[in-house]
Amino acid sequence: RNLFFRVSHLTQLGVKLVFVIEGEAPELKWEEMWRRQQARGIVKPGTTFRHVKRKRSQFSSCLKECCELLDLLGIPHITGHGEAEAMCASLNAAGLVDGCLTDDGDAFLYGAQTVYRNFTMNSKDPHVESYCMSDIQTELGINRQSLVGLSLLLGCDYVPGGVAGVGVANAVKLLKSLAGMDVIQR
Repeated sequence: RNLFFRVSHLTQLGVKLVFVIEGEAPELKWEEMWRRQQARGIVKPGTTFRHVKRKRSQFSSCLKECCELLDLLGIPHITGHGEAEAMCASLNAAGLVDGCLTDDGDAFLYGAQTVYRNFTMNSKDPHVESYCMSDIQTELGINRQSLVGLSLLLGCDYVPGGVAGVGVANAVKLLKSLAGMDVIQR
């Protein structure tokens, strides 16, 4: 229902949509997915990763229904090989789409140039926030590679804990001192 109304609203505004469907989650991310499910009370402490796979199967079933609806509405969609943000960012970086509508900040790590976040169709306060990688580089002096470095130092889906004892200020200071170098290779 929610998908139908969002698609209807955006197409009425003249937005040409391309949906990117989540593919198989990388095994490296399973631990973080399991932790999130525990935090939400979906799984109880002591359960195994198999539960994550079972929940993922239920999610896949829901995605299949969404694809059927998109087909009926004539809205194009593709399935990513892994995370949807990676595929969407790739399409955006190649200039095939204008931006990525997602609340997942990982899109910039995957190379997105424009990300639209916090999209709401609330009749009293409809809005969306737009972020551009060029603005992030200009205003903060942080490029994509530095963002990847920050995510590894501070924590992300693939390194949930980050590096113990490294805070935002120290991470930014370190990355700025390495400006112009290949941060990931270091």
